[in-house]
Amino acid sequence: MRIAIISLLFGILLSTNVLAATITGQTFQGNTLTITYDGIPPFQINIRGDTNIGNPGGFLWANTNEKSYTVNLGFAINPIHEFFFAVKDNTWSETKSTRGENECAPTTCEAQGNDCGETNDGCGGTINCGTCTPPFTVQDIHSVTFYDFGSSMAQRHIHLTETLPAIKAAGFNTVWLVTPWSLMDPQPLSTPTQYNEAEFTQLRQTLQLFKENDMHAIIGLNYLGKGWAPQGINACNWTQDPILYDAFVDYTAHFLGEIQEYNDTVYVLVFTEGTEGCDGWEQTPAEQATTLRLTLGNFPNQLPQNLREKFTIGYHDYTLISRGWSDTSPIAEPISFDFLSMVAYGLDSYDTEEIYNELDVRADRFQSGYPETPLIIGEFGASACSGKDIIQARVDRTIVEYALDNELGFNLWGWKPCPNIECTAPACSGLAIINPDGTPKIAVSEIREAISGLRSEPFDIQRPPLTLTAGGVVTSYTPWAVWASGEGFLSGYANVFDNNAQWGGDLPLTIANDGSFVSFKLPSNAAPSGCNTGKSCTIKIQVTRSTGETSNFINITLPAR
Repeated sequence: MRIAIISLLFGILLSTNVLAATITGQTFQGNTLTITYDGIPPFQINIRGDTNIGNPGGFLWANTNEKSYTVNLGFAINPIHEFFFAVKDNTWSETKSTRGENECAPTTCEAQGNDCGETNDGCGGTINCGTCTPPFTVQDIHSVTFYDFGSSMAQRHIHLTETLPAIKAAGFNTVWLVTPWSLMDPQPLSTPTQYNEAEFTQLRQTLQLFKENDMHAIIGLNYLGKGWAPQGINACNWTQDPILYDAFVDYTAHFLGEIQEYNDTVYVLVFTEGTEGCDGWEQTPAEQATTLRLTLGNFPNQLPQNLREKFTIGYHDYTLISRGWSDTSPIAEPISFDFLSMVAYGLDSYDTEEIYNELDVRADRFQSGYPETPLIIGEFGASACSGKDIIQARVDRTIVEYALDNELGFNLWGWKPCPNIECTAPACSGLAIINPDGTPKIAVSEIREAISGLRSEPFDIQRPPLTLTAGGVVTSYTPWAVWASGEGFLSGYANVFDNNAQWGGDLPLTIANDGSFVSFKLPSNAAPSGCNTGKSCTIKIQVTRSTGETSNFINITLPAR
């Protein structure tokens, strides 16, 4: 009897093992898993992302009396998209996986060539390839001009290679390059034109350097002037002479063709400085605007279409729009440029609020006429001459902060000083933020902090009184222009007096880049009523700030007319 009982119990134990659940089939399409199985209900199901079946955790635990089970696993965060599962009645079945010979194998980000964003995994699910960096736009430009005074392209490349780490460390991601027309195309009127291919090769090497260092470039195309124009090109009337201007368009088409492989690295632009005319070719602002609408103001449409489509092209205005000199725009309608660029010099005596207000006025001149076209501050700077490093740092930082606040790209002029003439040559004006010995001025750290988002304590403004020290007349303009040196200049106006009677109204001022002098145009070339025709005449001038302060009077002698 005892033996029979033992035999019965042993048989029950054997039958229990035989009755363990068995998975008989599975399908996995997209995120939907269906399992079929045999055994004695009720059944317990465990689905997880590892093989630890029966342990706490996993994606799903379920109880059912049915011999098939279907579930959508789209809720499960499982980058490998492989699930492990088993079924239990009295004991757990063999562990199965969704990765079978006939099952879908999800792809990977690497296999698809994606390094960011979400993408389809090829099996009905998605995979996350990381956060995408937004594309670089003109609003992201944080640039400084690198003008290697007197150097060849090859020398500039060497100096840039050495300097680029410091430029990037200061927070800049773009460099403005100066490429004189005469250097790249010395004889544009010759047949055939002989381009300086060695210089183009060197330029491409510099652009490759930028690309490898995740930097961008701004290139101004129309660098020429009296004494450094290409052979046969009159720097005083090249926009007024169709033959000369056509030579420029041909040159720029060749230029862009030489660097087209770097079109995603380069922003090119044309600029109005130097198109005012000289040596008898002078034009009034209205005349200049008319000329430019037919030439530089319509430049993108004059390029071969295949090149025009590749490049982001800007229009950099120095006076006609930036300073409001012309009532009509120099840009042809409809606008064909991808971005516009304004100037912000002569703000050395302004405090923070005054700088913001002045930049608002200048920006509005562009944005009111071209609200859909991105704007950058393409040139700005302040002089550090005569120990004014603190003033330079304050003004440069404030303009950078204004640009960032208003989502404008910007370019500071400039990085390197002009050797031996930094504070005497008008083209340099003490604007460099690096000392002659290569050490940074205070402005470098201030700009770096501004770009990184750190805000400074307000600078203490010690503004000198508004004082005129000397003046004179320039008769090459129509009407004649008056200049006056001194200190403490802000935006404002001048008044002219003839025997204590005012001649004309409030005459708008133009402030020099370094803030050391102002200029304005006389009401007319006709002699004021108190002057005798044919004889020289002394007049008095006075300057008034926009904030209301007035200067002393100084005398100016007008030539006989």
